[in-house]
Amino acid sequence: MTNDRMEHLHFLVSQAVSAVIFSAAYLQIELDDATLTCIKPPLVLGPDADINPHHSDYKNQLCLFIDKRITNITETGKGLVLTFDNGELLFEKEDQQELLVITDGNGEWHSYPDVELEGP
Repeated sequence: MTNDRMEHLHFLVSQAVSAVIFSAAYLQIELDDATLTCIKPPLVLGPDADINPHHSDYKNQLCLFIDKRITNITETGKGLVLTFDNGELLFEKEDQQELLVITDGNGEWHSYPDVELEGP
């Protein structure tokens, strides 16, 4: 974690992706004990290029995260980064609009970003 404001998301570390659900209005990423509802789909960060939702292989690239565990969560000036063993997802901030709703196994939810980002 890069700051105390992100501490409420720490419970996501070590959770594995169990499903990726595509809809016309949003994207959901199901984890072991949480659901990420993505208002704006994340970028798939790769070694050669970043893959955005308009890329023809985007859905396939997202599905490669199924059964992979989150190893780290960081916040940068660009947004929220979820790191997995096989790559990273970047939830890019845009005018401080809500990008992501995280619902935990207890039915509690968190919105991201909830306050202005303080990244480099």
